[in-house]
Amino acid sequence: MSPESTGKALEVCVNPDYPTTFKFGSPLPPGTTVDVQPENRFAESRGPEVLTFIPREDYLPGERVKVTVRFGDGAAPAIATFVLAGHPARAVSQVQVFRHARPVEVCQQEARDARAEARQCQEENERLRAEGGRPDGLRGMFDAGVMDETGVSFLGLTDTISKPKDNVLEVERAESYRSTGPESRGRVAVRVKLLNPSAKPWTVAGAALMGPKGEELKPLPLWHTGPIHPGAKGGRVVVEFEATKDQARGAYTLKLWDAEGRTVALGKVTFP
Repeated sequence: MSPESTGKALEVCVNPDYPTTFKFGSPLPPGTTVDVQPENRFAESRGPEVLTFIPREDYLPGERVKVTVRFGDGAAPAIATFVLAGHPARAVSQVQVFRHARPVEVCQQEARDARAEARQCQEENERLRAEGGRPDGLRGMFDAGVMDETGVSFLGLTDTISKPKDNVLEVERAESYRSTGPESRGRVAVRVKLLNPSAKPWTVAGAALMGPKGEELKPLPLWHTGPIHPGAKGGRVVVEFEATKDQARGAYTLKLWDAEGRTVALGKVTFP
């Protein structure tokens, strides 16, 4: 990203389990200051071109800390602002920050161009949703080009996954799936069957699949059977991701969370 002195602060997801590093494209000029508000919520380390933040163990989902970098050379943009937002599962491991000293008027024009491009993308998405018309189920997968004649491969995970003791729900059953389409297109999915031993209902609100090197696959829209009530068995969640035949290889960690940040984690998730 390129910081803009007049733009909105960039929001970055952070989690106590992972450090987040801001890597600048060039050494920070002498006199540069870094202001963190509120203070004492991170362990920090600084280098000539990097700032690294590790949230304290009690950093809560939804908690927000503002980081303001004031460059010491008097050029524009003079300030870069970030908001470190606590997330129950996700964390951005590295943020590339590029700063090109130039007149303020140029920065403002770039910001206007970016907003116009975002509006255009939004209009295009709305148009594609309106067109719709693609069939559901296996017909839809063939039509989308994410499955070929080899079909869908299945792998049982119930006996091999790891489940942290602090999971808010119990995992009764888990399976993974993979489809491969023409030109290396395809998808992977995880289906879990859950039991709620807590005193509050739980409804999945988000998911993340983290790889062994910190890479993350972003999920397609979640499918679930609705709220899992206290003591209820059989609540099911299906999380699907776009992945070529060479992606999603090795052991992954799947994290699910509800709107309150209560998480369910599955370690050692593999795909056929």
